[in-house]
Amino acid sequence: NIPWLDRDRLLGDWAGIRTEAEAGGIELDATAILDFGFVLDGGLDRRGEDVRALDLNLTMDLGWLGLGENLTLFADMYSISRGTIDGAVGTAQGLSNIETGASIDQLAEIWLQWILLENRLRVKVGKIEANSEFAAVDAAGEFLNPSAGFSPTIAGFPTFPDPSFGVVLAGRLSDRLTLTAGLFDGAAGVDGVPTGRRGPKTLFDDEKSDDLFLMAEAGLDWSAGDAARPGRATLGLWHHTGDWARFDGGTEDGTTGFIATVQQQVWSPSDAAEETGGLNVFGQYGWADGDVSAVEHHLAAGLWLEGTFPGREADGAGLYATLAALSSDSGADSDEWIIEGTYRLHLLN
Repeated sequence: NIPWLDRDRLLGDWAGIRTEAEAGGIELDATAILDFGFVLDGGLDRRGEDVRALDLNLTMDLGWLGLGENLTLFADMYSISRGTIDGAVGTAQGLSNIETGASIDQLAEIWLQWILLENRLRVKVGKIEANSEFAAVDAAGEFLNPSAGFSPTIAGFPTFPDPSFGVVLAGRLSDRLTLTAGLFDGAAGVDGVPTGRRGPKTLFDDEKSDDLFLMAEAGLDWSAGDAARPGRATLGLWHHTGDWARFDGGTEDGTTGFIATVQQQVWSPSDAAEETGGLNVFGQYGWADGDVSAVEHHLAAGLWLEGTFPGREADGAGLYATLAALSSDSGADSDEWIIEGTYRLHLLN
């Protein structure tokens, strides 16, 4: 038996079952999260609230089916408790990135992915979390604020808690340049259909909604080759086809915006270009149509340090600042700043 504090995973190897499963191309993972917030001053309601999430996912290599050597099945189920940390604070950007405002139990994702043409083309089909493909900054992944995950300017984004059925094509044009495009069911954005609990029906049947969400993103990666420090920049364009209510009382046939991200490693524990630890800086910018979007501009920056002290290489610490410039047409009288500091303490192993 491996001592509890020396385990790679909290529940260990399940008497060897986990190791045997992974050798056969099956990976099982579980994550439990608890967010708690308390309004000390100001806000809408001076109270404490908690949100709890349990996430279970399965990844399976289906190469044995003979349909392609790089065929993968992924399924993700989660259970979220009803909590209103954001409701107590009263913030436009939100506070907890797992809050949904309702209790939810659902099979959130299930998709197939093929990698073709010697890793130059990737095809994904099924119920997909769009933020796993677009607008994400790897170095911002540990922060609690939802804006660190993706810009709040993206209207109708098919993401948590409403991933939706769609298709993604990603092509590697060179060692450094990638182009990704996706088409998704956009029923949740305007028509309020909870796609997180549905399959492909509302994508092909317009009885409830005929809205679509489309996005394309170009990524430039300079961590390849002889780069001294890895970095990446992306530029994305999105469009939602729904009929959006304008702040002046009219409607708008579809809405469009764009986002840009950048991240750069500025220090690492060694001179190795492939070193993943060290200090990374990153930035985000997003724009949306202020006639229909409450957040017209979003600007954010942060830093993330992986490995904080000698002997604590798995710990991390970061600082994040985000500005939501609210549309003057929405009636907002000021913009919103949020600053977050976080420390990740790795207990096991």
